[in-house]
This record gives sequence, C-alpha cells and structure tokens, in this order.
Amino acid sequence: MEAGTTTTTTTTKVNKTSDMKSYKKDWRDVHNETIKLYQKEYLQNNNPIVVCDICNVKHKKYNKQVHIYSKGHQNQMTLNRLQNTINLLVQSTITTI
Repeated sequence: MEAGTTTTTTTTKVNKTSDMKSYKKDWRDVHNETIKLYQKEYLQNNNPIVVCDICNVKHKKYNKQVHIYSKGHQNQMTLNRLQNTINLLVQSTITTI
C-alpha cells in the first residue's frame, strides 16, 4: 500500500509543479509590459554611472564585470604594472648608487 501512496503523492507533486509553471507563464505573458517598464526604471534609478579608477572610463555600475574585461581596461592595467616595475627598478638603482 505504501507504494501506491508514494505514486499518488508523486503524481500530485508533478501536477502542482506543472500547474504552477503554467500559472507563472500565463502571468508573465499578461504582465510582460509591466515587467519591462519596472526593469527599465530599476536600472535607471539604481545603477549610477561610475568612473573606473584605473582607466578613467565611465560605465554603469551593473556593467562593471564587462568593463573589467574590456581591452582598454586590460591595456591600462598592463601599462600600470609596467610603470610600477620601472619605478621600482629606478628606485633600486638610485639607492644602490
């Protein structure tokens, strides 16, 4: 008898899950424009434009990860590392002289 109840319970869970998925899909279809407007408003109000400390480029706060991997940012980081290395070498040669 336990196997029968397990099957019934599993079937009931599947029905509830599929009902919930279809409900959510229908709700999204009806409220699609409202969702888009909310997302646009959220991005405009909660994501200010920030300036990168390394390369002085303006980007949206939510776009930081995309900016970090951009060519301009990567090139500036490389130039900064090289400049720091040169400065250290110059300082070490001045102190040894």
